[in-house]
Amino acid sequence: MKYIKIIMLLSIAGLALGNCSKSPEQKVMELAPRLQLALCSKMLECGKDEIEKIPPQYRSSLPPFMQSQEACVSYFKESFDKAREQRKERKEEVTPEMVQSFETCVIELEKASCEPFKNGRGKRLGIPGCENLTKIGQPESP
Repeated sequence: MKYIKIIMLLSIAGLALGNCSKSPEQKVMELAPRLQLALCSKMLECGKDEIEKIPPQYRSSLPPFMQSQEACVSYFKESFDKAREQRKERKEEVTPEMVQSFETCVIELEKASCEPFKNGRGKRLGIPGCENLTKIGQPESP
């Protein structure tokens, strides 16, 4: 019994240490799919009524990320990858504060109602932690 407790404690310590050794960039990249899925789910769910008002022949003119969950996730994954490459080129580092903000954004986005999406109309969503999302997940235009 004593050995089992020791093994469990060492396992927990090893997992905690392994998680702490990840760079902020790695932590952001691990959180990115969760954010992309949450953001796309909310956008499509909350925009469904508005999209249905568009005549079918014009729906294909919607941005690809508003046409399906898969297209949306793909769009934001590509955007995150471009932003990451730009950070590498400029030698910009993701800070622990940015990771914390990003994680807060993901958690709050998963819990959010449709209100911020319906009332935003081109403005920032107003979801805690998402204010700095563009620094991490959106590439700058050339």
